[in-house]
Amino acid sequence: MAINYPQYRKQIADDLAARVANYQSTITAATTSGLLAKANPPLNLLADGDSWFDYPLPVFAPSDIIAQLPGLCSQPPNILNLAEHGDTSTIEVGLARTQKIINAIKSAPPGGKFDAILFSGGGNDIAGDPFCIWLNDAGSVSCSPAFGLNTARFNAILGVIQSSYEDLIQLRNDNLPSAPIFVHGYDFAIPSGVGVCGEGPWLQPSLNFCGWTVSADGIQIVRNALTQLGNMLAKLAANPKTT
Repeated sequence: MAINYPQYRKQIADDLAARVANYQSTITAATTSGLLAKANPPLNLLADGDSWFDYPLPVFAPSDIIAQLPGLCSQPPNILNLAEHGDTSTIEVGLARTQKIINAIKSAPPGGKFDAILFSGGGNDIAGDPFCIWLNDAGSVSCSPAFGLNTARFNAILGVIQSSYEDLIQLRNDNLPSAPIFVHGYDFAIPSGVGVCGEGPWLQPSLNFCGWTVSADGIQIVRNALTQLGNMLAKLAANPKTT
């Protein structure tokens, strides 16, 4: 079935607007009830990201980190979630989303100032259809999975992802300087060729296209890619100039 993209984008915009309105309503109600005046009021969190924060399949409940987080806290936080499943880091801090983040910060009602930012990004920049771009053809490297990633190309996309995170940090510095940013790495996905509820698969098709047909080879290549992504994030987080 063909996707009506204008309608799809409108639905997303309407959903994000509803989340903002719901957050503002929650803060107003908490202020009126006196909850925010207590010694240990709930944290106010601003979230942006991909499907880790916005998993679209309701058969899994709770379905993502943001949905589960309130149940893991003794004092459930108030969360404004601007995440959209499938987004790359460049979309998450691109112009349109950046403006939404800034507007959310500036329009927060009294008592609704954000205490921290949650961010999930980078996985979609690497996985899915683009994954084949970062791979060497198996035959060109004697089918050695240690050289499955094209070093120059993969370093280039890591640089793009890092730039996205650096822009988020600058956005925070300019608009919410007291707020820490919490991020995460990605678990080692298994390229099984099996999707989830009609979505995917995301990794195995690219591996096969580039001649990587041995399952163990694919697992090693994906592990290498996600390890490098995690190392980049850890290095960025350890830099005093970016935290």
